[in-house]
Amino acid sequence: ALHLGDPFGPDLPTGAYHAVLLVHVIEHLPDAVAVLRRAAGWLAPGGIVYLATPNAASWRARLEGDRWGYATPFGHIALYEPETLTELLRRAGIARAAIRAGGRTR
Repeated sequence: ALHLGDPFGPDLPTGAYHAVLLVHVIEHLPDAVAVLRRAAGWLAPGGIVYLATPNAASWRARLEGDRWGYATPFGHIALYEPETLTELLRRAGIARAAIRAGGRTR
């Protein structure tokens, strides 16, 4: 089953999904930990949470500083670096994480 929608929306079945994708979502959330906890609860055993978010520690972010495209408000509440993202996931109860930099740069 595929569900597109608001992570604060209606309750989804616990343990029903093999993957939860949060692509350019967590940087817009006032309580990312709560949403990640909810997402983890929707997973079937062995399921994954996949997320993508701008890397505030990227070479481009460091080079451009306040001029970095993601530093300007897009409704971003928080920006994450690998270390802060790891801590966010830990606080949400997601112990195993593989964090990779890559993708499109601005």
